[in-house]
Amino acid sequence: MDVLANEIKRIADALESIAKFQGLERNNGHEKFDFSSGSFFSWSTLNNSFRVIEHSFEDDLELLLGIDEAKIKLEDNTIRFAKGFRVNNALLWGARGMGKSSLVRATTSKLMRRFKNLKLVEVPRTSLNKLGDILGFMEDDRFRFVLFCDDLAFSQEEDSYHYLKSLLDGGVNRYENIVFYATSNRRHLISRKMDENEDIILSDEVNQKIALSDRFGLWLGFYDCDQDTYLKMVEMYLKRINFDFLDDNWKKKAIEWQIGRGSRSGRTAWQFICQYANNK
Repeated sequence: MDVLANEIKRIADALESIAKFQGLERNNGHEKFDFSSGSFFSWSTLNNSFRVIEHSFEDDLELLLGIDEAKIKLEDNTIRFAKGFRVNNALLWGARGMGKSSLVRATTSKLMRRFKNLKLVEVPRTSLNKLGDILGFMEDDRFRFVLFCDDLAFSQEEDSYHYLKSLLDGGVNRYENIVFYATSNRRHLISRKMDENEDIILSDEVNQKIALSDRFGLWLGFYDCDQDTYLKMVEMYLKRINFDFLDDNWKKKAIEWQIGRGSRSGRTAWQFICQYANNK
């Protein structure tokens, strides 16, 4: 019996350790997550739980050039939310590589030092059908949650947008301690295709999908930067790697790189640095 009892205790201790590792506890049959264990969290579809991200993104703010207006508006919205006011859900849309997702993470990182109750919870688009369950974990009025979905977009064939639409209409807005931020390359979140024999604007189904973006009260647009801003981005990254600026050939190389890539953005600038630095 002693052997059996010890084995049962060993299994129980192991299960308890797993539960603590996942940050979950049972309360009247409902699972809860210990959000005091960190500031940044990412939803794991595989484990059906959150994992803590041990990283601060605040330093990224100074690297985000050419988006000053978006910086001010998103920070103001997040500050008012952290103070307990009702605010708008935010959609950051536009050009690739201009810092949409970086701005969300960096802004919340900066404000977390001031507002200890502020948390960022990142949810992949593929888990939108689990949003109802995810919100159930976040019923903790001690904290203010920025629920974040990066690269949000839907094809015309997808119907998962219904989950987000219904949650924005009555889900997220039902929780006063949750605001929803999303990034997308598309303003209306839907891939729009024009058929020769059909005016897509008159399609009720498409209009319904396009109307999803109307659920976001704050729209922040991002556009390709001009050449001067692009070169400033390159210069800033070069300083980060302690580049020897006695070599003034970098501007010519940077311009050639962006012409070859067909775009100017922070991402293009960083990709140039990775290539240029390796060849020095």
